[in-house]
Parts: sequence; C-alpha cells; structure tokens
Amino acid sequence: MRHSEIVKALNEKWEYPAIRFTTNAVFFRDFEKAAGAGLRTLRGDFNQTDYNIITLNAPRETGINRINHDLLASAETFSSIASSISG
Repeated sequence: MRHSEIVKALNEKWEYPAIRFTTNAVFFRDFEKAAGAGLRTLRGDFNQTDYNIITLNAPRETGINRINHDLLASAETFSSIASSISG
C-alpha cells in the first residue's frame, strides 16, 4: 500500500488526528502562524541532541555504524601497509 493510500484510509476511519502530507516550508509556515509572537528563537549548540534520539529509534543501524567506525581504522591501517609493501 502506498503512503498516500494509508493516510487516506486512516483519515477516513479516524477523525482525529488528521494526517496530511506536506513540505517542510509549508509545515514551518503554518507552525509559525500558529505559534504567533510567542515563538522564541534559540541559538547555540545542542550537544548530541539528534544522536540520543537516533540511538533510541534505530539501535540496529546505530550498532552497524559503530562497527563500521571501528573497522574503518583497521582498513586504513591495512591500506597503508599494503601501499608501503607494494611501493
């Protein structure tokens, strides 16, 4: 089933919450309009904010990524050794 068909079926079955497809630009335009003057701008560094969320939602992928990072150092080492030997 396509995403649009799933959304249509859910919206026909349930009154709330209504689901709709949109773009980031439209979403933020509507969000800013709804938030009004009370919308604050935050600046600065939010350390590891996305990383913590990703590790909770995708543990398998996070594990694979960690293994790849570990293997990358070994691959670089072996590549340097092979390059030195072969000239």
